[in-house]
This record gives sequence, C-alpha cells and structure tokens, in this order.
Amino acid sequence: MNIMTLEERKELGNRLKQARKEKGLSQEELANLIGLKVGTVSKYEQGDRTPGIGKLQLIANALDCDTSRFVASGDEYVRMTQTTDYGNNLDAYLNWLKFSHFGCNPCQIENDDGSKSSSYLISFDGGGALIEMMRKTDVTSPADKIPHIGLAHFSVSAGSKEAVLELTERLRHNGFVVASEPRTTGDGFFESAIFDPDGNLVEITI
Repeated sequence: MNIMTLEERKELGNRLKQARKEKGLSQEELANLIGLKVGTVSKYEQGDRTPGIGKLQLIANALDCDTSRFVASGDEYVRMTQTTDYGNNLDAYLNWLKFSHFGCNPCQIENDDGSKSSSYLISFDGGGALIEMMRKTDVTSPADKIPHIGLAHFSVSAGSKEAVLELTERLRHNGFVVASEPRTTGDGFFESAIFDPDGNLVEITI
C-alpha cells in the first residue's frame, strides 16, 4: 500500500511541474527524454501517481537538478513509496518464480567469505538465462546510495569485458544512473552496476 498522503503526492507533483517549466520543457518533451508516456508524466505532476526512486533520478537528470529538489531524502522516499514487502523477503521472489510459468529451478549458494549474504542461482527449464538473487542478511536499514534493504542486487552476465563496457555506456546514454563504474572487484570480477527504473541495483559482469 502506498503510504504517501494525497498532500505529499500533490506537493511532489508541483515540484516536478515547476522544475520542468523552468527547464522550458513540455510534458511530452520530458516524457520523450526519460522514455515514459506523456500521460504518466501528467499523472506524476497531478499527484495521481508517484515515480519510483529510479524514475525520479531519471527525471532529475533530464531536468539538470538533484532529487533533493523534489524529496528531502532518497531513503525516506523509498520507504514512503514502497508498495510490497518483497524487498525484505527473498523467499517471496523465489516462491513466485517457482510456482509461475517460468519453470524456475533455484539452487542455494553457501557464501563462506564472511559477507553474511544469502544467494540463489536461478536457472530455467529452457536453458539460457541464469539469474543470481542475493540478500544481505545483516542489513537492517538502507545503506548510502543503495535505496533498498533485504534484496541486495540483481546480477547479469554480459559475456566479456568488452560487453560490460559497451552495455554500461549504452545504458548510461539511455539515461540510466550508473551506480559504480566498470572495474575489477576485490573478488576478481570485472563488473559495473546501474540502477534500473525502479531503483533496483543491477550488476553487469562478465
């Protein structure tokens, strides 16, 4: 359930509208910049809908401002607009995948590096995609720059270092927020990370 009050949604909408007008953009022009329908932008400004933290960041980027112009705290905004408890319940994701039509086969991974994390590798009956789902079991409140607790991130294998670099730049060009630049991590993986439109951290690795 959305716990933002009507007054809070209206205030957010007014701030979005004012920033857009100061930038000299129409609703249609802003919608085209961030890849949304003009009706969605209109509903944001009217307070009928609230953008997720990822979409709010895309709007701020398009308007050359910071999200702090619209909300006082990104972490608080995530709490106020949270619509499900899936972020704190990895088992809910697994149960949905397992009993959906995707033919999901979860396999738990034991992490022995002292990171206090719990991971599953998700394979599918038809082969192809392999998804890692991980949560940090010792995290009880949002960390800086990562607006979620419970579910830590999604990880996608691009296939090569060159593919990681190319995909990261393509996503950046398309308006996605790059959370961490391509680099070799301490555990030896070459990877980057971006925020998806809903604010989830997506890791791009070899």
